[in-house]
Amino acid sequence: ACYFIRKELTSKGFKMTLLASHSRDGELVARFARNWKLRTVRGSASRGGVAAIRGLHRSLVKADSSPILFPDGPRGPQFECKPGAILLSQFSRAPILPLGFAAGSSWNLKSWDRIFVPRFWSRVAVTIGAPIQIPRNLDDAEREGLRAGLEEELNALRAESQSAVGDG
Repeated sequence: ACYFIRKELTSKGFKMTLLASHSRDGELVARFARNWKLRTVRGSASRGGVAAIRGLHRSLVKADSSPILFPDGPRGPQFECKPGAILLSQFSRAPILPLGFAAGSSWNLKSWDRIFVPRFWSRVAVTIGAPIQIPRNLDDAEREGLRAGLEEELNALRAESQSAVGDG
């Protein structure tokens, strides 16, 4: 994902800010992002969530930098979307652009989410969904419906990417 973001977006002038948790895995992600000139905001739903949303909002509104979120949170369950992306989009009025990633051959790290690192020369697929605009005024039930819809869309994009690399 970081390689795609760097090659296809930041190298073409798009400003990006990556959300990384305060965990050891998050530190690895943050260092990687800094090496590739991506801004980082630290925090997660379980530690520093409000500050993280504020930092991403500030980066989006004041620095015109698009936030990058892995929406299943710092503890999962894997592929279960948390409400942070919906809230950030609701407050900032910026659309969500859902992405799915897969690799034909990869190493899976021994973390709760089994994050993958593509093996060298492996086929990688990126599937991009349609932008999702989140209305400003929502009640809890509407927000939950949008969160569930985003989760469904992200899982469909991931499955489409897996199918494209033959790992379906």
